[in-house]
Amino acid sequence: MLLPELKPEQEFKSEQEVNQELTLNLSDDDAELYNILRGVRMRLAGQEKVSAFIICHNEVLKQMVLRKPRNITELLSISGIGEVKAERYGDAFLEQIIKWLDRD
Repeated sequence: MLLPELKPEQEFKSEQEVNQELTLNLSDDDAELYNILRGVRMRLAGQEKVSAFIICHNEVLKQMVLRKPRNITELLSISGIGEVKAERYGDAFLEQIIKWLDRD
């Protein structure tokens, strides 16, 4: 099966381009938190020897940034975070969100 050729506006975007687009509509403070959470995701992915998107997708990180959950119940209300991911990774993300919120 032959795949259709991509038009210039449909070209594959690099991870950096995607992350720039995701942070485009965030305030500077929220973009800072987004990058912190990306680091958490990369660390967890490295520990588990999986791709970062297995831990969570970029949009899930953005929702964490916009909603800033402070506990597991609030984290579970984010689409893409279920019981298993909350149990495995929730504390790592929540720790950084709370630390960021309490930084002043």
